[in-house]
Amino acid sequence: MTSLQTLDNIYNLTPVNIGGKSQKNQDFYIDYVFKCVEPINKFFVEFGAVDGFQMSNTFWLRRKHKWTGLLLDGFYENSIINLHKKFITKDNIVSIFEEFNVPEEFDFLSVDLDGMDFYVLESILKKYKPTLIQVETNLRFEPNQSVVIKYDENWIWDYRSWYGASPLAYKKMTANYGYVPLIMHHDDLFLINEKYASDLIKNKPWLEIQPRSNKQIYNTHVGSVGFPKFYFDKNNFTEY
Repeated sequence: MTSLQTLDNIYNLTPVNIGGKSQKNQDFYIDYVFKCVEPINKFFVEFGAVDGFQMSNTFWLRRKHKWTGLLLDGFYENSIINLHKKFITKDNIVSIFEEFNVPEEFDFLSVDLDGMDFYVLESILKKYKPTLIQVETNLRFEPNQSVVIKYDENWIWDYRSWYGASPLAYKKMTANYGYVPLIMHHDDLFLINEKYASDLIKNKPWLEIQPRSNKQIYNTHVGSVGFPKFYFDKNNFTEY
């Protein structure tokens, strides 16, 4: 059962640390959504999940609410928590999901690859239907910019380059698969299956979701070779 009116109240909340491991208290919102929307099967997928503990968006679901799911990361593995070391591309993500028996409908998907997230997410949505999606966006772009990095399956973020896609590009792409923006928390965009969204959520003005760019939050990234701040190579991006 879904309490749409209660879910509408998400716009009035201030996130706090609920005891989870998310980097920026994202699990506060995840926890809240599933107090409003009845879980399908209490199943999650998260990548890159690091070690499944530090900065994990699903730790709270696993530890507090006894959910199960699939964790993927390029450097870590731990069979006890179903964490597997995989290099993810848009072409192999569905076969990885199939390998680990991810149900076609499940509750929560967390995407954070610092690179080709847009393309990987689109591949997933062609077959799978999570209730709630959290995806890291590139908040350097303005609200009216629909921009995506050009696909490169060998991409590894150098902590300096602009990466990923603008929030608006995610809004437009996921709409093709039945999702609407819910909230933006720092640079993470939450999107919800439209069947759980009230008219208020569906009609929320985009400028209230992403009112402005936020280049300042990236200015501390210096990269492994010490270049200060960030740079933008327009040749690496394309309009969507």
